[in-house]
Amino acid sequence: MLASVPEPSAMADTKNNSLLFQSSYYYIGHFSRFIRPGARRVLCATTSEAVEATAYKNIDESIAIVIFNPGEKTEDVRLDFGHNGTSTLLPARSIASFITHIS
Repeated sequence: MLASVPEPSAMADTKNNSLLFQSSYYYIGHFSRFIRPGARRVLCATTSEAVEATAYKNIDESIAIVIFNPGEKTEDVRLDFGHNGTSTLLPARSIASFITHIS
């Protein structure tokens, strides 16, 4: 049986002396830039099957939320944090990160 081989985040084009960045390169960046070492995953739920979300509490007490819209249409997303919240539009096939401090 063959093991699946993960797609690389970037590939070298040796003929043109350049790097070709795949979509995974950019979405990995959302996790590595906003979710800091030592962060702990916290409860995060969606009320729509159209988007996926996860959240982490960083050691500085900030909350990093990453939301992914794999669909073909823009989704209206509402983020609620305790008594506060905000809304945003998440374009089709996009990912977005949010940082908040819950007091």
